[in-house]
Amino acid sequence: MNEQTVAVLLEVEEERTRQNEKWGEQNHDHGQWLFIFMEELGEVCKAETEAMAAANVAAWESVTLQRKQYRRELVQSAAVLVAMIESYDRNAGATPEGDVRTSR
Repeated sequence: MNEQTVAVLLEVEEERTRQNEKWGEQNHDHGQWLFIFMEELGEVCKAETEAMAAANVAAWESVTLQRKQYRRELVQSAAVLVAMIESYDRNAGATPEGDVRTSR
């Protein structure tokens, strides 16, 4: 794994820790997880739309702020996907050797 990937994954891990501290262990059904993830993805889209709008009015400070928000939302979305996998594995009784995980 390259350094950039490691750095991003560490950010996702930090966000997962923050989410666990805020919400505790979450065990939703598949549909509820999809609603949660889509809400997060909607926030990514909102941040990008606001960044594009700011760019069109040439407010560079606003563009920079919105790009940071866009990235934060991406990390949060990735962390939600990790939480979904963790919950799935807990509730499906998956093991590292089990057939419910992808193999390489």
